[in-house]
Amino acid sequence: MLLREHGGNSVPAVFSSESRAAAFISARIAMGTTVHADEAHAWDHLHERFEVKRINHQEAHSLDGACTNQTEEFFSHLRRAEIGIYHHIAGAYLLRYAPESSWREDNRRVSNGDQVNRIAHLAMKRGKSVDFTGYWQRHIADGSGRWIIGNLTQNVYGYILPIGGQIMVVAEISVGLTSLRAALDITKAMVGLRDAEAFRAKSIEVQGLILESLGKAIEAREAYSTQLDRVRALETEVADLKNWGAEKQDYELKPIGEGSVAYMLKPDKRGAEPPHWLCPNCYSKGKKSFLNPTGANVGRGWIHKCIGCGAQPACGHSPSWQDE
Repeated sequence: MLLREHGGNSVPAVFSSESRAAAFISARIAMGTTVHADEAHAWDHLHERFEVKRINHQEAHSLDGACTNQTEEFFSHLRRAEIGIYHHIAGAYLLRYAPESSWREDNRRVSNGDQVNRIAHLAMKRGKSVDFTGYWQRHIADGSGRWIIGNLTQNVYGYILPIGGQIMVVAEISVGLTSLRAALDITKAMVGLRDAEAFRAKSIEVQGLILESLGKAIEAREAYSTQLDRVRALETEVADLKNWGAEKQDYELKPIGEGSVAYMLKPDKRGAEPPHWLCPNCYSKGKKSFLNPTGANVGRGWIHKCIGCGAQPACGHSPSWQDE
């Protein structure tokens, strides 16, 4: 749903149905305003508070002064943006995309330089975003304003500060902050300028520094993602080692014939497990790797092969519990 003032700004909102927008509309439109709407029954209540002009789109797009073309134009642009720019807009995030499209629509006749200045001013003025801090990782706040990432904590700027580790995206943060400080110093110096050409030159310089800081922020985010992937890989590796450290205590070294040895489950740990042998080489390296028969033989010994390291010991028979 979109409220659009003639010659003014627009206000988008998202509801599960048009009828649920009644309170929102009434709270944001001044009494005495002339409202244009289509023939949907959800807008019938507007006649109680406003002068309303209705348009039946099955008959015309504009008739007797009634027209909603400005809102239809916005919806058309948003749909085309979804196809050509975003490719997909999930329902949960529609309220995030709609205000952006609304801002673009309201400021379409403003120069690119002024748009950059406005965005930079708003970005510097605003504090942290409660909605967007940590949203792209699909994480949940822990109640203290922090977003939990495994055993890490992400601060409000998107960089990671460890609870017990040493991971920080320091270089990119430092360069980005340096650029922002330089932009702020130039902006302060611009206050006393009266020459239009000098002011324009400084404005261009500020825009360049802001773009540089944004570039460093993107680099920091990429570095953060790389470090986070590495942390996850290490956590998985540590978990596997811990699990194997406990499991390996269930095995003992036994002869399997022809002078070869292998690890097999202790009698009290076998349960319903089928007989199997583990490679001694891989066992010593913290890996669980089975010895499988190849079907080949050397003399009276049958060749088995480790699926991990490729070792091929000769055994007296197929895997079995040797104390049975």
